[in-house]
Amino acid sequence: MAVILASCAFWAPVKFVVPGDDGKPEIINFRARYKRLTRPERKELERRVAANSLTPEVRKGARERLDNPEHKYTAKDRKEIELRLQAEPIDDEEFLKEVLVDWELKDKKGEKVMFSQTTLAELSDAWDGFEAALVGAFYEGRANATSKEAVEKNSAEPSATTS
Repeated sequence: MAVILASCAFWAPVKFVVPGDDGKPEIINFRARYKRLTRPERKELERRVAANSLTPEVRKGARERLDNPEHKYTAKDRKEIELRLQAEPIDDEEFLKEVLVDWELKDKKGEKVMFSQTTLAELSDAWDGFEAALVGAFYEGRANATSKEAVEKNSAEPSATTS
């Protein structure tokens, strides 16, 4: 039996900044909707993101430590290190294919830009940094939602009938 505690996706604000006239930034604010990940999905995505910074030297050093019997790793730690070493790196385009499901974006005329993978690819090609803004918003949305301040601000007042 599946227990549903929240929606399968969440909205987060996106701030995309491009150079404007006379050196002033032009700011495009919109909202994006991201898939809410399960723990296994989140861990795999984190491994793939971390794999971007695993140089051959780092991988070799980790492998040597893992193979060295003097290093006392638990079976769980050993499995996680193996999974990290085997993870395929992921770029922003692939990342967004995994997590981005919709947006509320309007063009310069105020008309709605419908979300699709094709439109995402077109905007990413046309506007350098667009993908990075969406990826950043995913992480900020998750971090802000779980920050102590956000939890306290958005929590309901305690019931008068409970202690």
